[in-house]
Amino acid sequence: MKTIFNILVLLLVTQSVTNAATYMETKLTNGATSLYWIGKRYVHIRPGDVPGTVLVDMEANRQYMIDHGQQLVIELTDSGNLMKTPPGLIPPELQRQMEQKPSVEFIRKGQGPEIVGYATTRYEVRAGGKVCNEQYLSVAVLKNLEIKRFYDASRRLSPKRGFQFDPCEQAEPEIENRYPTLGLPLRTIAPSGAVKKEILTIKTGIEAPEGTFEFPDDYRRTTLQQMMKEMGGGMSR
Repeated sequence: MKTIFNILVLLLVTQSVTNAATYMETKLTNGATSLYWIGKRYVHIRPGDVPGTVLVDMEANRQYMIDHGQQLVIELTDSGNLMKTPPGLIPPELQRQMEQKPSVEFIRKGQGPEIVGYATTRYEVRAGGKVCNEQYLSVAVLKNLEIKRFYDASRRLSPKRGFQFDPCEQAEPEIENRYPTLGLPLRTIAPSGAVKKEILTIKTGIEAPEGTFEFPDDYRRTTLQQMMKEMGGGMSR
């Protein structure tokens, strides 16, 4: 009996560890709040500004949109390729402008406030001499391995951006490349003073709700490319 009891305890502990997650809430300029459960392999995201759920597989470097209304699981991993400009359509002069990346500066402005329990440093971020925003960065938050894995996966999965005329938007990949050294942004403030994005909550060791990191078994699987083909076929009839 004692052996059986020990086995049951071990199973319960193992299940608890498996479902343990880091929970985050972020708020955007429009007031929408996004929810994140970051586990060992998967990240479950409920975006506040779009319907549905996003599931990120950090090991396989794949991401999916789960549309509960249509009962679809849509793979988004290669969706950035849909926005690529066909060769030869960009004039040579514009192509040269696209290849010239603006310089990026993080100007330290001193110690920032403590945000969700983490110390921050305040930086003014510039690209090509233009003030982009003010960011409160935290090195300490990177010590959370689940958040670090999610950040690394987000960088790998981020689609290549097309040409942007605004230097701040054009420099965004290089700005993100500085975060592993300077820390992750817990609050970003636009030049107007409006809060563009802010992390409201970070809780570690949270028990994720049942099914958080699972795909619905009865949903149809597809890709964004396949859906666009189906839509095109329907329009051509």
